Amino acid sequence: QQKFLSLAILVALALPAPTAAAGPLSLDEALRHALSQNPELRAADRQAQAADARASAARGAFLPQIGVRYLVRRSDNPLDAFADKLNTRTVDPVTDFSAQALNYPDTSTLHATQLSVELPLYTGGRLVAGKREAGAYAEAARLDYERRQQATAYNTLQAYRAAQAAAHALSIANDAVDAAREHAETTARLARQGRIVASDRMTAELSLASAQSLREQAANRQRLAIEELRLVTGLPADAELLLPPWQAPPVAMPAATSSEQRALATRKDLKANEALLTASRTKITAARAAFQPQIGVVATDSWYDDNAALDNKSQSIMGVVSLNLFNGGRDWHGLSAAQRDTEQTEL
Repeated sequence: QQKFLSLAILVALALPAPTAAAGPLSLDEALRHALSQNPELRAADRQAQAADARASAARGAFLPQIGVRYLVRRSDNPLDAFADKLNTRTVDPVTDFSAQALNYPDTSTLHATQLSVELPLYTGGRLVAGKREAGAYAEAARLDYERRQQATAYNTLQAYRAAQAAAHALSIANDAVDAAREHAETTARLARQGRIVASDRMTAELSLASAQSLREQAANRQRLAIEELRLVTGLPADAELLLPPWQAPPVAMPAATSSEQRALATRKDLKANEALLTASRTKITAARAAFQPQIGVVATDSWYDDNAALDNKSQSIMGVVSLNLFNGGRDWHGLSAAQRDTEQTEL
């Protein structure tokens, strides 16, 4: 059955989208429409795409981070005003070092443009864990989507066959009503002729009423089956469905291998849970990284002037080492939460 569903998915995806042309809706067309229009399946597809994008973002954290910043500032703060003169290389050794000039400077205007490159060198394993976690979530989302594809194909097949069976049952019920009506008419005629007793006529009429009741039940079951088929395939509620006549599907012989072993090896939901467990475990590594020093390097090119021109260039490069000593217990609680989440996933 697993192989059949996989083959049905591949065949359905290879077919063109079904049109509204008059004619019976084939099983392949129903599968194609379900795999492209089922709301839950489409939501799972978007979730898988989002998880894959987050995995790409996590990989990007290992690359240099390049940014540019431009600012304009006007200030008569003594420190800012004197720093502006230094950055723009306009210090006058005669007039700018007087007490009056230092304590009460004129308003200074500064245009600053800065190009920076940052590269993390060591984060205690946080970036590596984040990459693995995002990759595991992306794998889990992909496997969940594939599992939902299989479930949608299976539900579509079940709903399609159920609708065909319901239509076949209704046809049988109609034949039964026709036969019961013919029998009731015959017994009524024979009763009028005095050839049978009245109780035989009443029995025939009761049989006709019973057949009509069963036909009504069969009609209700067919309506429900059609509604279920519309729902699982994502067809509009007012779509008129015409199905080909019922044919008994071939009976598949069970495989020689154990069903349990085959399920453990092929079920996408089990593999998705394994990927989620991997992602949960990497959260612990990422949480522990908060207790490690963070080392990085920053290089900048800066331009300072009293207008928007790029002039008075300055360069700097520095290494940064930081270690968080206390943040109200957030790191400890974050590590504890990651451990508890992993234990829950393992259960």
